[in-house]
Amino acid sequence: MKLLSRSFLQKLSFALFALVTALSIIGFGTFGQYPQLLSQFPWAVEIYGQAYQMFAQGHTLLAFLAAIFLLIRYTGFRWIAPFFAIYLISFLAELGGTSIGIPFGKYEYQPLLGYKIVDHVPILVPTSWFVMSMMAYGTCSYFFKNIAWARVLGGALMVTAWDFALDPAMSYTAGYWVWESPGHYYGMPFFNPIGWMITSSIIMIALEFFKVHKWITRVPVEKTTHLYLLNALLPFAMLVVSGVWGAALVAAVLILGVIYLLRGLSGRQLSVFPRAANFKS
Repeated sequence: MKLLSRSFLQKLSFALFALVTALSIIGFGTFGQYPQLLSQFPWAVEIYGQAYQMFAQGHTLLAFLAAIFLLIRYTGFRWIAPFFAIYLISFLAELGGTSIGIPFGKYEYQPLLGYKIVDHVPILVPTSWFVMSMMAYGTCSYFFKNIAWARVLGGALMVTAWDFALDPAMSYTAGYWVWESPGHYYGMPFFNPIGWMITSSIIMIALEFFKVHKWITRVPVEKTTHLYLLNALLPFAMLVVSGVWGAALVAAVLILGVIYLLRGLSGRQLSVFPRAANFKS
């Protein structure tokens, strides 16, 4: 393996992302849930204080890099135009939500997620939309090679299912954003998933416009699906270690249920959970 080859960079970025995910879960599950432990480990106070502020930003950035190097390895730089399209669409949706409450409901991002564009949307948030949208669309492009509406609907469902882990974890348990009028589902307003479906569908339509389905299937479907699942693992694990079992169960059922449903409808094969051999290729 040549140092700095596309293959090496893809594997390295994936490994670092997996490592930071694991460390984030461990940190949140120990010091985050039992802050009294910090008194027993004085050296950990400053470290955890900085880590709590940085782990979500670092996790988001590493997910973005893992997706970028995955796409570069198999497709070159075709992802650049779709990236700017997704960034713009998701930024406008987030700006609408944080300013006038459309389409998700009114909420405010806290400083923990870093610099905010026009003092509303953290600069890294649209990159997270890019990662999950591209991975979901890649998986659905494999499932539905010749059915555009199925790619759009399937991709939007996968992204929206992810939010059922993301919102309760990052808002209800960790406070990375705050709802102006909290809803009954762990703070989520009733129409928040509708906003996610609308935004995700627009993104998927944009990917159809750029004809991304013609080249993204060069990326092995196991890799797009597993990166999607790994990115969803952190918020899911945060719900589990926080004891928010209802949200964790709903998130698991929706995330896995949508993938298995799409796989069943397409009639195509997919190993949903990673195997050791998958990390060597």
